[in-house]
Amino acid sequence: MESKIRTQRLIEAEHIDLNMVQIEANIDDMNPELWPPIIDLLMEQGAKDAWLSPITMKHGRPAVTIHVLCSLDRQADTEALLFKHTTTLGLRSHPTTVHRLEKKILEVQTTYGTVDVKLGFLQGELVQTSPEISHCHQLAKRHQVSGNEVFQEALFRAQEILQTLNTQHENDLIQQQDK
Repeated sequence: MESKIRTQRLIEAEHIDLNMVQIEANIDDMNPELWPPIIDLLMEQGAKDAWLSPITMKHGRPAVTIHVLCSLDRQADTEALLFKHTTTLGLRSHPTTVHRLEKKILEVQTTYGTVDVKLGFLQGELVQTSPEISHCHQLAKRHQVSGNEVFQEALFRAQEILQTLNTQHENDLIQQQDK
């Protein structure tokens, strides 16, 4: 299969998000099946990220910590959502900053179909390469193979393309120096 770049597009430039807040609550009395729609709702309402961490509370009770990252201007709405949709009686919040890498998407062709591969750049240097997992899952289901099989092929194709680009760039630099 010929590997070539179909699309490479800039999603966001490297930057620091200031005026961010992380909101947290420990919860030990909620049905875990209720968490996915709450996380979805938080994201739909402007959270930059939301996740759960398993913890053990006093007296050995299993629980989770809900963590939500949002901008300061979304803090009040996010807190209201947490109070209304969870069983928490209190929240903690911490001001924070977030360093975001420059993000580009490289579209690669695999045996199973097209997969977007996220590329992360730190000060112009490629430091992260990750196939879009939802694309891998969709293609795996359609072709009745494992998600990992699609993921690994997409990663291989992306690395192949990136190596070709690096070689071409190095050759261009050498030709410029020879002039």
